[in-house]
Amino acid sequence: MTTLLATAAAKQALATSLFGNSLLYTLVTLVLIPVLVAGLTAVVTLLVTNAGEARDRRRDHYAQAVKTLVAWSELPYRVRRRTDDDPATLSALANLGHDLQEQLACHGAWIAADHPRLARSYTKARAAVSEAVGPAISEAWNSPPVRGAAGMNLGSWGPGRVCRAVVTELQAAISSRFGVRRLRHWRSGAPKPTASASALETGKPVVQGAFIQQSG
Repeated sequence: MTTLLATAAAKQALATSLFGNSLLYTLVTLVLIPVLVAGLTAVVTLLVTNAGEARDRRRDHYAQAVKTLVAWSELPYRVRRRTDDDPATLSALANLGHDLQEQLACHGAWIAADHPRLARSYTKARAAVSEAVGPAISEAWNSPPVRGAAGMNLGSWGPGRVCRAVVTELQAAISSRFGVRRLRHWRSGAPKPTASASALETGKPVVQGAFIQQSG
């Protein structure tokens, strides 16, 4: 009798254990795992979204930096093509020059914080552009205002050709900051300078105040 009771108790205990394990398995597979997967998915999605937004902000800031550099290279043409020497016209051109120089400095500081190697490329590009822009602005201020449509055609005058080569080289350097090109650049090392890179590699100190001196 005692043996039968012991056997029955053992069977009941085994059944209870199996039921408990089955319940725990069901709880883990149907509740905990889906919750963990959903949580991890949300975290990964958030990280990817934040990374994408940060990348887009960086891309926009680099685009603005290049845009400002191009505007700086275009300033001599604006001065040369002015149609009068009225105080309002001269003041507007002077203020534009001051604003561009401030923006160039701000972009340089931001790039230095984001990517030191690109900061060196940007500094050299800015120096090369300013070296070409400075004398052109001086000549533009010393030229009389344009009196007709023919005066708007400046031919080959100005720093455009030199500045375009510098900006193109800077854009190539910036492109290595993003996407697959960033990984390729990291694996292969810094690219060898091309012929158009000479202006960047030999850039002289930035011509500070070149516009201010001529407009003041």
